Amino acid sequence: MLAANSTIQATINRLQTEVDNLHTNLQGLQNSWQGVAATSFQELVGRWRITATTVQQQLGEVSIALAHAAKQYAEIEQANVRLFL
Repeated sequence: MLAANSTIQATINRLQTEVDNLHTNLQGLQNSWQGVAATSFQELVGRWRITATTVQQQLGEVSIALAHAAKQYAEIEQANVRLFL
């Protein structure tokens, strides 16, 4: 369970890094674009940022829940070991 939690946390971290990189690239594109289409694009990017923030918050919640579950699993496993000593 602890190994799975570590793997999932590493994946979450990679996803957050990729989202940050995407935001940087989108910002560069927004800064170089003008006109009506640029305004529409900026609105779309704004909606994407809201979605990305929500996803990142939910990934954080998943991470916390997995860490809690892994801790509880380890504690229960230790209690079970003590039953046979």
